[in-house]
Amino acid sequence: MDILPHYMSIYKQILQDLENALPFLEVPKPRAGRKPKLTDIQIAAIFILSSITRMKVLRLVQLLIDPSIQSWHIFRKYRLKKVYRILREYQLYRLRLVILMKLLLGKKIELVIDGTIVDAANVNRARTQNILRLS
Repeated sequence: MDILPHYMSIYKQILQDLENALPFLEVPKPRAGRKPKLTDIQIAAIFILSSITRMKVLRLVQLLIDPSIQSWHIFRKYRLKKVYRILREYQLYRLRLVILMKLLLGKKIELVIDGTIVDAANVNRARTQNILRLS
């Protein structure tokens, strides 16, 4: 069974979701200059797919996008700062959407953050536990 088409479809879904969320994210616009082989949004989508599949980022990029891409196209310090900012803003955007859905629909919705499941309604409970530990 060839798994590459499945990874490609997941990558396209993540990329589309990131591009749809881009107007709502507070991400600086790219500067003028030569067009990079990979955009910051593509790298962010690959990072998300890498965390889902537990596959190396460079290997995913070479399989899905272009085999000629090298590590310096992805892992430059200034690129990583922009990509991490996009991912952080995207995570906050998704969190706002989930909280809004909880308020509008009134259903119990769970958030998946860093591999753990956190109930959206128990935010105050976690805050009181932290206060109790400090005192």
